[in-house]
Parts: sequence; C-alpha cells; structure tokens
Amino acid sequence: MNTPLIHNANLSTTSWIVGIVNLTPDSFSKDGLNQNTNLAIEQIRSFNNDGSTIIDIGAESTNPKSQPLTHQQEWQRLEPVLKELKQDKELLSKCTISLDSRHPDTVKKALDTGIVNWINDVSGFTNPKMIDIALQYPDTRLVMMHSLTVPASSNETLPDDEDPILYLLEWGEERIASLEQAGISKERIIFDPGIGFGKSPEHAWQILTHIRSFHDLELPILVGHSEKSFLKTITSSPAGERTIETCTITAHLAKCGVQFIRVHDVANNVRALRCSAMLNPT
Repeated sequence: MNTPLIHNANLSTTSWIVGIVNLTPDSFSKDGLNQNTNLAIEQIRSFNNDGSTIIDIGAESTNPKSQPLTHQQEWQRLEPVLKELKQDKELLSKCTISLDSRHPDTVKKALDTGIVNWINDVSGFTNPKMIDIALQYPDTRLVMMHSLTVPASSNETLPDDEDPILYLLEWGEERIASLEQAGISKERIIFDPGIGFGKSPEHAWQILTHIRSFHDLELPILVGHSEKSFLKTITSSPAGERTIETCTITAHLAKCGVQFIRVHDVANNVRALRCSAMLNPT
C-alpha cells in the first residue's frame, strides 16, 4: 500500500480540494464519464494540474433516480481505470486516490491493486464487512459519511424538528466509538456529514452554517456540497451549472477550517480557496 500523499500545492490554506471522478452514465451533475477509461485518466491529470491532489473515484451513482449496482457491475466500471492508472507512476506520485464505494467486495479488489489510499463509504462503515477490510489495510484513511438511505431519497430525511447538528454529533461519536472498539484508530477517520443524504435543504444550510461544530468530534472534516439539489433554494440553475454557489460555499468551508472539500469543478474551486486564503490568512 502506498503511503498517502497530500500536497496542498500553491495554496496558503489548510483546506484541500478533492476532485470527483464519476465513472457513471447517470451522475446528477451531468459529469459522468460513462466508463471511458481514457477520459477518466485525462480528468485525473487535469484535476491534478488544476490543484487537486486527492482524487475520489466512484462508479455507482447515488442519484435518487439511479438504480443501485451489484459489486460486479461496479467493479466492471472501475477495474479498467484503476489498471490504467496503476501504470502511470508519475501521476500516482502526485495524487492520493480515494475510492467512493459501499460494496466490500469492490473495496477489497481496489485495495489489492495497491494504489488506493482512502475508502470513502457513503454508508458510514456500518457494514461489518467494510470494517473487516479496513482492519486488513491499516494504512488507508476512512471517510465516514452519514446517510439514511443509499441512494439518497428525498422521501426519507431527518424530521423537520430534528436539530441536524446535535443528531450528527451524536451519530459521529457513536460511530467513532464503534470503530475504535473494532480496532480502528481514530487517526484514520475523516467525518462527512453527508449533505443531501437524508437531510432537507433546510438541514443542509444549517449544517453548512454551523460546520465548525463538527470540529468537536476531533476528526478531519470532508464536505461534499458541490452542485447538489439543496442549492435550488437559491438558484434556478440546473445541476452542473451551479459553480458560483458551489465556490462561494467552498470559500466559507475553508474559512471554517474544513480540511477536505469535495467538488466536481476543481479549477474554479481552487480559485475560491486562493481567495479565501488571502482574506483569511492563517
């Protein structure tokens, strides 16, 4: 297993941009590469050139309108890209590779390639098989995201009168304790509040407004707000055309000390980070 590398090149900030690579035909943001290996490698290289050194690769859409995949279908999409990426030693030396998957069998195969550094599990490592795999690969970082359903469903959200901050803090504390009891070091865990997964638009705005509260968990924080449907409360622009809103929130997250910011448009969000760094020097 490669030692995870994170270089915050050209940015005077403690936040890193995580570039999203979707190997799907049905991404909500309309940026899915539809299993095109050459386009995927080009996008990874482009993201790296634009300032992202953490690349999150996923092959199963969590769009509410998408059909869940079997792990065999997911691996069929992933394997050619990971195989090709493994041959590019120069690019790998500059990137941390994150796998966005909730399927244990897919995760195991990907980790066996030796190039995956992070496991990004939208089901929050609630599957005992995922925990077993995490224990087998102690050098990997674990992105622990909260969700109520996968794929996300607009019909299943936290109650309107639920305080999402208190709820997520309690959930995070419970998951940390459970993972530590299983033998996973807290130093490996990254917390993702799961914007859009079981939260109303109002909850999403509350979470973003009070994002500093999650520093109480004493974990690095990752937020994936990019292009998501809660932004329809402030813009009529469709998914894939919400760059201004996404970048504005990115700058806010950086100011609040969020370490990892997961986006579709790396170049513009890196520009937002640079502005934030100039206005909020550390």
